[in-house]
Amino acid sequence: MNTRTIRPTESMRPITREEYLRVMAPVAPFAEYQCGFMVTKTAAQGRHGRAIRGVIEALCHDSTRNARLEVYQGVCVDFGENIFVPDVVLLRLEDHARYDSTSGNIVGPPELIVEVVSHDSGARDRVMKFNCYFEAGVPWYWLIDPFEFTVEEWQSTDLGYVRTAAATIGHMFRPRAVALEVPADDLFPTVG
Repeated sequence: MNTRTIRPTESMRPITREEYLRVMAPVAPFAEYQCGFMVTKTAAQGRHGRAIRGVIEALCHDSTRNARLEVYQGVCVDFGENIFVPDVVLLRLEDHARYDSTSGNIVGPPELIVEVVSHDSGARDRVMKFNCYFEAGVPWYWLIDPFEFTVEEWQSTDLGYVRTAAATIGHMFRPRAVALEVPADDLFPTVG
């Protein structure tokens, strides 16, 4: 159980988990549940949306090398006290039982979560979600910043997340979580 307190913002309103689950279908992926609050998210547009598309294309490009993984976008990941809607989620086929076909949610930690930082999500992605994903047991976390043109991979260890790969424009991104080697430029939008 997460004992951290959070400071409510304008994009948050108190709600019970049961209320969130009841109204989630029409609002997901535009709202998340965090420690008793519904947190609204903005739609992935412009650089944010194009970066998501770039990640999905890179992950799906060579499906034979990553055949044991399923790629999801816009799916809720239920960690109990928190329910997040990461930009991209990878689930190992052997963990497919974590996908609840009734709710459309993944219950428990997936293999990899990718968050693309937007102007209004940077602090949540870099600090709050970073810590929540580690506490929930997510083995790999990628942070992509389409405004700073950086991509980072973090691996869970006994001491916390440790950065295992990073790249920026003009360099190759070689993550350890998946069989992938992609120019970082392919993960970033060219305009917008």
